[in-house]
Formats: sequence, structure tokens, C-alpha cells
Amino acid sequence: MAFFILGLILISPAQNSIYFSPTKSGDAVLIRLTQTPEEKPKSLGVEADVLGQKNENTLTPDAGRVLLYIEKSQDALSLKEGDLLLINTRFDSIVNAPEQTFDAEGFYNKKGIYHRSYVSSEKWQHIGYRESRSVLSRWRDHLGIVIESWTMHAYSTQVMKALVLGDKRKLDKDLQQSYANAGVVHILAVSGLHVGVIFLLMSVVLNRITNPKQQVLRSALIIAALWLYALLTGLSPSVWRASTMFSLITIGRNLGRITGIYNTLCTSALLLLILEPSLLFSPGFQLSYAAVFGIVRYQPLILSMWTPGSKWLMYIWEIMSVSLAAQLLTMPFTFYYFQQFPTYFLLANLLIIPLISIIMITSIITLIFGAMLDLPAFITLGMDYAFRFPNTVVKYINAWPMAVLQTPPLSLYFYLLFFTFTICLLEACAQRRGKWAIATLMSAILCVVLI
Repeated sequence: MAFFILGLILISPAQNSIYFSPTKSGDAVLIRLTQTPEEKPKSLGVEADVLGQKNENTLTPDAGRVLLYIEKSQDALSLKEGDLLLINTRFDSIVNAPEQTFDAEGFYNKKGIYHRSYVSSEKWQHIGYRESRSVLSRWRDHLGIVIESWTMHAYSTQVMKALVLGDKRKLDKDLQQSYANAGVVHILAVSGLHVGVIFLLMSVVLNRITNPKQQVLRSALIIAALWLYALLTGLSPSVWRASTMFSLITIGRNLGRITGIYNTLCTSALLLLILEPSLLFSPGFQLSYAAVFGIVRYQPLILSMWTPGSKWLMYIWEIMSVSLAAQLLTMPFTFYYFQQFPTYFLLANLLIIPLISIIMITSIITLIFGAMLDLPAFITLGMDYAFRFPNTVVKYINAWPMAVLQTPPLSLYFYLLFFTFTICLLEACAQRRGKWAIATLMSAILCVVLI
């Protein structure tokens, strides 16, 4: 009850954030860009803070957040986080279109954004700059410039920036959709996989520290590296979750205690929700924890269903069992938020995932040296071909028939029951108890009723 009350207290400000109320259409609005605009086919999308409204020569302070679509132009393409703009445009409330499947209204309202506007080129004026980025944010931009300076295919550059730095601002939308259709879009979002690679890399580098008196220093360096990378890549919910989990595991090992994976998972979720309660409604948060719980709880069950006689077949089956476990638990969320299902996700994960860790470790090492030295052309050429492989795989998979299955938009209650059905079915297989079989049957019947 205490945690429930605490959650209500914490989430209230998030749901009732400062509300920007535009006045006359002739009033100019002073805004500050809170992110570098994201390029779209005909415009640049960006979120911004409202600082005030100007009527004739009077600037009235105001506050709130808005969503802007700025007409694409050379001047607009040069805009960046922290720029101050004076815009003269009409704002509309964010509402979902009848044919729209994604709940944009709910998504932005939870972020405190209730209005949006299309701003043509003649309707905005750049009047200054207010630094709002952290040192790590500027480092990330600098490292992005380093990657862009290498001689690589544009898609290789974009995927490397997304994979290593979590920077998807210039990622081609068709390429991103191809990864989503193939069921491997998670590699483009810095997640637990990436944090796990950093954890493994630091553990290997610091493996020589064996003196018991220096184990605290070793643990501190590992945790510092995890959170430095988390902050550098933007601290998404999945990175936050993974960094918290690996930090708790590291602390537990240092104290000589075995940390239970479920306790660690729940603790990380609790900490995240205390700091940012609105994350509970974030698709990224839900997908991240559903995937990890699925892997931890049901991957051993799926793996035990078949024991291949070959060592290589066993290795392939282990990878497939991880993908299956994650996909089964995230499937209800995927259907609800995106109304699609990647048919060939198993094959795509089998071909790409084994190499991603190697590609990422190589990319990090290359980027560290590339930020300090001019790298020989053959090194950047090697990185180019390394990233061309996953790009080529998703391209061919997307060309196959029925690469993506579209699902009809159904109610939230249906998907809650569908998630319940999935859990009950897996538990019935794991525990082989009648109560789980009955729960599976009841939830299946209710799902059919709600279709």
C-alpha cells in the first residue's frame, strides 16, 4: 500500500504537468528546442519547451511543451538542441486520426505535450542559443562526427551511430522499418544487449585485478563504465534497466552474495518507476521488461524441449530459444502498439545476433582510437563491410513474401487477456499443474469473446 500511495504521489505531477495554452493565432511563441530535430520526408520533427508568448512588443512568460514539424530547408537542417526560435503559427491539439493505429495522443500527453504545429519556413526565426546539453551529450555529438568522417556507406554510418551511440536522428526511416519488419529492430536501440557487451568488455579488461583488497575498485570501475555509457547513449528505459541490473549484480558479487535475477529485475523496475513513474506507460519500458522476464523465466523451458545431438545445432537452438522466449512475452505488446508481427524473426536473429556483439566490441575499440587518431582506410573499410552484412540480411528478408503479418486493431482488454493467456500457457507447460491449464483455457475463451 505504501508503494501504491508513493506511486500516486510521484505520478501526479507527470500527468498534470505545466499545460501550454496558446492564445491568439497572431501571437508569436518563444520556444527552445529540447532535442536535435529528427529528419522526416518533408519536415523536421522536434519537441520544444515554451518560454513565452509575444504580442506586439510584449513578451509574456509562459511554460509547457509542444511538438513541432518544421518545413525542411537548409536553415532548418542546421537547427540543433538548445536553439531559441520565435515562431508565428497556429497550434492544434494532438488527437488521433480515425485510421491511426498508434495512440499518439496518449503517448505525447503522458510526456506533457498537448499541442502540435506545422511551421513553414517563413514562420520561424532563429534568435539565439541556450546551452542545455550535458558534457556527455556533446561528446556523443563529437563521436558521431568522427563516425561520419569515415569513408563508409551512408547506411553503415547510420547503423553504427545507432548501435554504438544510440543516435538514430539521421537513421533512414525505410532502413529502420526494414529492421522492424525483420524482427531485429532492437539492435538499433541501445539496450540490455549493448550494456551487457560493455559489462563483458570491462570485466575482461579488469580481469587482472585479482587482489581482494582491490575488488571494490574493480567493481567501482565497472559500474562507472556502465553508467557512463548509459548517460552517453541517452539513458533509455532499456539501458537504465540493464545498467541497474548489472550494477546490482556487480555489488552483490563484491559483497560475496548471489543476487537473485528476479529480485534484481524487480528492484531495477522499482527504482526506475520511483524516479520516473510515467515510464510505466512507455512502450519501451514494457517491451524491455517483458523481453527480459521472458528470457529469464521461459528460455530454459523452451531450451529443454529439444536436445540436439550436434554441438553446432545446440548453439543454434540456444539462440533460437532466447529469441522465442523474448518474442512470446513481447508479442502482445507488439500487436497492441504496432499491429504487426515479423514472420521471419527467428532466422533474422539467428543470422545477425551472433555477430552483433563482435561488431559492437570492434566498433567501440575502433571509435576510441578513431577519436584520437587518423585511422587507416582499411580499418574503416572493414567496419563498413561489417555493418553492410546486417543491412543486407534485413533487406533480403523484407523482400520475401509475407515478411510481416498485419494484425487487426483490437481493444486494450483483449491484449491484457492475451498476455494473461500467454503467461498461463507457458506456466502450464513449465509446472504441468491443472490450475494453470484451467487458467489458460479460461483466458483463451475470454480472448475469443472479445475479438
